[in-house]
Order: sequence, then structure tokens, then C-alpha cells
Amino acid sequence: MPDATAVQTVKAKSGNLTVERISSRAELEKLSESWQALSENCTPDQFFVSCEFVSSWWKAYGTGRELFVLSCSDERGRVVGIAPLYRETNRSRVGLETRVLRLIGDGSDDADGFGFLISHGCEIETARAIFTWLSSNSSEWDLLEFNSMLEDTSATQTLLRQVEQLQWVSRIGFAPHLQVVLPRTWEEYLRGLSAKVRQTWLRKIRRSEENHGLRLRQTRSAAELEADLTTAFDLHNKSWNAKAKHGKLESATREEFYRSACRTALQKGELDLWFLESEGVACAVRLGFHCGKTRYAVLAGLDPEFAHLSPGTVLEALVLKQCIERGDDVYDFLGGDEEYKIECRPLRRRYVNLTVARPRTRTGIQLKTRDHIRAGTRRMRNEFPGAYAVARRVRQTERQENAARPSFKLRLIRERRDFDELQKEWKALFAKNERESIFLSWEWMSCWLDAYGAHELYVLAASAASGECIGIAPLYLSRWPSAGRVSLRVLKLIGDETGDSGQLGLLIKKVHEREFSASVIEWLDAHRNDWDALELQSLQQDDNTSELLSEMGRRSWIIRQRKSCHMVISLPDSIEKFQAGLSRGLLKWLAAPRKQLVTRDVRFRRWDSPEGIDLALDDFFRLHTLRRKQLGDSGAFADQRRRTFYQSVTASMLASDRLDLWSMSIDGKTVAAEYGLINGKSRVSMQSGFDPAFGRLHVGSLLEEKVIQESIQRGVRSYDLMEGEQAYKKGWGAHSQELTFVRCSPPRTVGAAWVKLSGSGAAQSLWRKLKAAAGK
Repeated sequence: MPDATAVQTVKAKSGNLTVERISSRAELEKLSESWQALSENCTPDQFFVSCEFVSSWWKAYGTGRELFVLSCSDERGRVVGIAPLYRETNRSRVGLETRVLRLIGDGSDDADGFGFLISHGCEIETARAIFTWLSSNSSEWDLLEFNSMLEDTSATQTLLRQVEQLQWVSRIGFAPHLQVVLPRTWEEYLRGLSAKVRQTWLRKIRRSEENHGLRLRQTRSAAELEADLTTAFDLHNKSWNAKAKHGKLESATREEFYRSACRTALQKGELDLWFLESEGVACAVRLGFHCGKTRYAVLAGLDPEFAHLSPGTVLEALVLKQCIERGDDVYDFLGGDEEYKIECRPLRRRYVNLTVARPRTRTGIQLKTRDHIRAGTRRMRNEFPGAYAVARRVRQTERQENAARPSFKLRLIRERRDFDELQKEWKALFAKNERESIFLSWEWMSCWLDAYGAHELYVLAASAASGECIGIAPLYLSRWPSAGRVSLRVLKLIGDETGDSGQLGLLIKKVHEREFSASVIEWLDAHRNDWDALELQSLQQDDNTSELLSEMGRRSWIIRQRKSCHMVISLPDSIEKFQAGLSRGLLKWLAAPRKQLVTRDVRFRRWDSPEGIDLALDDFFRLHTLRRKQLGDSGAFADQRRRTFYQSVTASMLASDRLDLWSMSIDGKTVAAEYGLINGKSRVSMQSGFDPAFGRLHVGSLLEEKVIQESIQRGVRSYDLMEGEQAYKKGWGAHSQELTFVRCSPPRTVGAAWVKLSGSGAAQSLWRKLKAAAGK
């Protein structure tokens, strides 16, 4: 980065405008007055292009980057446009450097809504002048990446038209941007919400104020700012750590940036920092900025100890009310379309992400080639799925053979205390991919080990050179028969054998699937004297499974596979669409009991707080057992270990907001219960039960319908009904997804002979008899 005292400008004439490049802080400070005047006249308001915000951002994140601000002045010397850019050099794996121009503020995930600052009426001339300068000085840059620009500003639209006229290589993408247009009164806003959200908000606000004494407080003076910011950052980090994720403000650089930006905003009267407090103790925070008549929601957090009071929801509602009362027009949620934002009934807008390169350049050819490849890939996947699958496998094989494998430090964990020390790394790895099965979470596996006794752990964990954990193979060593003098040593996945877990597998950071899978198989091959066979059940059909099987094949392992499936409902974004997809027969079948229950007191409840959870679990165990006895067996919870396991899992999942336990009562009597877990946008339906005395009222199906509808409203998109193709699952519109069962061993071993024998019908029959005898 150039020295702060240096002055480096590059001027060029374009029509009636002069474009000047500024690459030093000294020159940038001279531009501050003109910058401020332009940012104040932006329509709509754009807080994140203001001179103060940009200055704070550059002070925190400017290291390693170069200022590349372009200023446009007319013949009178009046600044009519500013392109607030910086230059960053990216290096590819093969050593090629790409100089990228980005908007100041982009690249740190702190804000959205960037763009050029252009005086009203000068958009076309200014955009043309800036791109003429960029074309004339093409040796200074390779790629333009203008992300998170407001779509509905005249500057952005002019920019897009200019790129189109130049016929440069470009790619345009969009990201969600939610804004609430505020009415004049709080009552009018409430009427615009759904009945459920309105009633929930009012009930929680009333309960928090009357029963728990929660009060709203705003930071108004510099004397309290520093302590309030420390509290806000702590609440933000706590709320994310409770979900086994890292908070943004665990970074010292980001913390200092927010402190600087908030100090400046407070001086200008633009800071909007609110707390919800109980007896002087902050339990939730909402940090934002107020510019013109727009409030920008930037950061939130809550103390998990107060989660049962829903302080986040209460505070969001109260801040919205304050904004309406002070006359704001817009409540801007910035980027993302999370469920809590959707509840506020916002308007859906978009941010524009624009990538541009000059034609007939290396970056231009790369950008155009990538677009052609993606278009061809989409067409091939849609029109020729079989050929696409083959091509994908060939591509993966070539990548595996040609790419050099990075060196990982692979360590074996055999003791429980060492396993417990892996907790932080495990949670961080799991949190990086919300699509991972809930059965791979730390909470699930540690509870399973606690409930089902001591196992011989054989967990393999890999760390990169930086020390970051990039993969975990959660294995344990099972001996069969356990009472024999000679036993077969079989490696299995933690969670297997007891019938509690669903989709299992390895936990791997994305892009490292091949390397980690190969490292695990290589390790096992080198230590084959420690074990005899590897049995992996209920494997998800994903890249991890494919890479494992490919590596086993390359090493000529003896492999036996069989397929099974679990049933999944792909949920739409509205209850109406879901109901429209159900069969008339099912709807008619459910209509009859509804008529009979019209005069009864029917209630559904989701158990989302520790209060009463033990009684709810007892009801669930009882109803499940009653239903299974009706079907002729003792039920899953006849085993005390399984009860203990579910009690332990319930406490852990409740603390991380993943529990989804529902009950249905008629006239005060609990008649049905359903136990599920939620991770990201996926829900797993674990076990259910109902009182057979109420079977004619189809209470189990009515509860299932209610849970599905509530899942849709919470943004769940995958509703997993676990393994098995029962007819009732298909009735809800579920489709099957493959699970793989693998039994394998290196060649010329005792385990290999066992794997070969297990493939024959006679051997399988003998195996079942031996297993039954061992069980006795």
C-alpha cells in the first residue's frame, strides 16, 4: 500500500470531465468535503458510501490493499462523481496474478449497499468518463468486481448500461435485500403482519414487560458508548457460540472497525444501538445506523441464558416500533433472507453483483469460458443426467490423479478425554456446512457415547499446516462376538448399531473431500493389523462417500455394497403450495376427524424451553410405547439406555435451538407426540407416538400435518422421515433418497474373507444365526 503521506494522482480528460485517480490518504482527505456532499444527496439514502464509514473501513481493512479512488470533476472543478475503489492482487494456484478492483467496504462481510457516488443528472456522462479512463489505463487492472450494489439507484443502472454498451465480458448476479416500508403508526404495521406473528409478538412483549421486567434502552452518550459496545460484542459472540459457530466480533480487527464506525456515527447522531435489559443486565442487542429516514440493521446478539424469553424477537419488534414513532420510512435488513426477517413482512429487493473483464484478455477469456462451461453443465445436467453423472465421475478421477495431495497431520484418538478435547474443532467444522446431517453433530455423538457405554474409539482427525481441522472420521472399534476368545474387529461409525441415527458419514471441510478421504484410507491400510473390517452403514450419498469408495477401489479393497433409502419431503415456501400437492384422498381422510374435533379443545405445542420439557419427554415415551404395543412390540424405549440417550440429546439440542418436540392435546389430555431435530433448513422426524384410544381421530396424522406446516413457516426446506418406504410417508409427498451400506477390507486378510462370505445368501443366513446366538 502506498505511503500515507505520498501523493500519487493520474489525470485524464474525457469529454467535459476530468478523471483523477487517487491512491494516497492525503489526497483522499482533500476530497472529503466533496465526497460528503455527494453522499448526502444520494437517492435513496446510502449510509455505507459515506465518507466517515469508508474512512473507518479503510483504516481497519486497508492493510495489503491499494487505494484506487476515481474522482470526476467538471470544467469548473466541481466533483460530480466518485468511484470509491481499491485494488487487490489475487494469486492463483499456478502463480498467475489478477489485479481486482473492488468497491471500498466490500470484502469484509460487514455491510451492503455500495456503489458509485454521482451527482443527479450527471450519471451517463460520469459513468462514460470513468469507463473511458479504465479502458485507457487497462494496464492498471485485470478484473472489476462490484458487489452488493443497490439495484434501484440511477448510478447502478447507468453503470450496467455502460458495461453493456462497451460489450465487455460481464457477469451479473443478484443477492436478496429485504426492506420494511414503515407505515405511520405501530397499529397499522401490526395489521399488516400475519395473525400468527402479530399475536406472538404482542404476547411475548407483554410477557417480557409484565412478568420479567424487560426494558428497552438506547445508547445516547459518548460516556456510555465504549461499555455498551463491549456488551454488544459479547452478546453477539455468545449467541453464535451457542450455535457452535464463531461470532464476527471474535476478530480484533473487526471489533476495532465497529468501534471506530460507531464513535463517528454517534457524533453525527446516526448511531442506533438498542438493548433489552432485565434488572440492568443486557439480554439482547440490536446495533444499527440511522441515516435520513432509514434505519440499517447491522448486528444482533442475545444471551443464551435468556433464550426462553425470546429477547431477540421482542427487541426487534420494539426497535421497529421506535423507528415508526420517530417517523422513519424504511427499516433496512441489508443482505440475506433469514426467517426472522421474513416474519417482519419486508419488501424483497436485490443487490447487484457485477463482474467485468476486458475482451481478449486472460481474465476476459477465463470469465467467458466459465460462463460457457456453466451453461453447458446446466444443460447437460437437465437434458442428459446419465451422461452428466459419468462426466462428473471422470472429472473427479482426473482431478484426483493429477492434483498434488496436500500434507495433513492425521492423528488417532483412542481415549475419551482426547475425544472431548476435540469438541471445539468438531463444532467449528460442523458449523461451516449447515447441510451436514444432524447425526454428525458433536452433541449427538457425545450423547450417544455417554448413553451406550464405553467403546473403543478409533477417531481420525486431520489438521492442515495452519492447524485448522479439515476432517474427522468418527469411528469406533466393535468386537464380534464380544464374549468369544477369537473375535472379529470391525470399525464402525459412531452412532451405528443402536437404530437411533440416520445419515452418517465423515465430517469434512468443503474442497478437501478427496484429500481427507484418501488420507483416511491410506492410514487404515497402513494400520491394518489394528482392525479386520470396515462397516459403514447409513452413509449419505454425497461427495464424501464417493471419494471413500473411489479410494478403496484404487487400493483393490474387497467391497460389498447394498442400497437403502430414506424418505424426504421437499417443502415449498408456502403452506398453500404444500397443500396443493397433497392427494384428494389424504385431504378427505383428514377432514373427517377435524369435523369431530370442532367442539373439542385441541391444542398443539412446540416444546422450545426447559420449562416442562421432562414431562413432555415422559409423555412422548409413553405414547410411543402405547402405539408400539398396539403393533405387537415393546417399542424403542423399553431399553433404559435409549431413554437416557434421548434425555441427554434433548438437553443438548434444546440448548443449541435444534430441538423440535411437539405434542397434541385434546381437552387437556396429551394424545400424540412427535420428536424431531432441526439443523439449518433441514428437519429430521425421529420418533412419534399416539394413544390408540384416539386412533380413529387420526391424531398422529393431524400432528404430523401441523409440524410440517410449522416447519414451512420457519423456512425448513427438507423434511426427512428417516429410513423406510412406508406408505404414509409417500402420502405426504415424500420421495426416496439413497443410503449406502458398505462392508470392506484390504485384500488377503481375515476381514476380506468375511466380506466375501457376507455377499452370499447362505453366509448371510449363518451370520444372522450367529449374531442372534451372540446376542443371547
